[in-house]
Amino acid sequence: MPAYFPILKSNPHLAAAKQLFADRPSPAFTPPDGMNFVFICYTNRCGSNLVAEMIGSDGRYPIALEDLNRKSILPFARSSNASSFGDYFTKLVDARAKNGVFIVKTLPAHLHLLGAHGILDQVMDRSHFILVERADKLSQAISLAIALRTGAWTSMEHTKVKPDELSFSETEVTEALRFISHSYLLFYEFFGFNGLVPAHIVYEQLLADPERQLGNAAASCGLPGLTIKPSEVRVQRQASAINHKWRELYVSAISSRGRVKEAYQPA
Repeated sequence: MPAYFPILKSNPHLAAAKQLFADRPSPAFTPPDGMNFVFICYTNRCGSNLVAEMIGSDGRYPIALEDLNRKSILPFARSSNASSFGDYFTKLVDARAKNGVFIVKTLPAHLHLLGAHGILDQVMDRSHFILVERADKLSQAISLAIALRTGAWTSMEHTKVKPDELSFSETEVTEALRFISHSYLLFYEFFGFNGLVPAHIVYEQLLADPERQLGNAAASCGLPGLTIKPSEVRVQRQASAINHKWRELYVSAISSRGRVKEAYQPA
């Protein structure tokens, strides 16, 4: 049975693939024999980089990257001489997999990209899904709004501008919060319509008990006995006093009106 996948009205990753490969159907994706696939389903600033680093920290499994992002597709396609998106994904799996496991970070738009090229249909029976979620959605939205302005998506990247130089924007936080909420709705539909039960990692619980939270999720995805090596985990928390200040300003602005200003509605 064909896999259900979300179809977005605007998908820059799918558009980039179409522009690069001109919808060429061949060569098609060829799943390697015995290969297992793990999709780390995430929204920006939910803690997915920490999860990816922890899974790959003991060296047995790959560190999941954002290889389905439009900015990642072009350089790898050129360096590997990929001639179609199916060929791109075949070569990507070959390059990134370790010990028979391929892991990739995945947004709803990436599910659309994979589904549109028939790849989900080919790998669903050998795939596992980890949904990474942050319980405190407002803090996540504030972190996303700040990252969009600074350009630093992880602690390993340099900022274009320092967070304490930014002016607070209620509208940008609201847009980020709605985008995050809408993205999780698309994930919930994807899992529900396909009869899937993902492993669930809550960021706050992961910080409190990483061995248990990650171990349980990894075991359910066919990665038993995973060991976290903290010294190999490169990412660190980026939140500062600025995040706390923005939270106070946002909650105060909303409570003073008793409603949210109109903001961008996700398509």
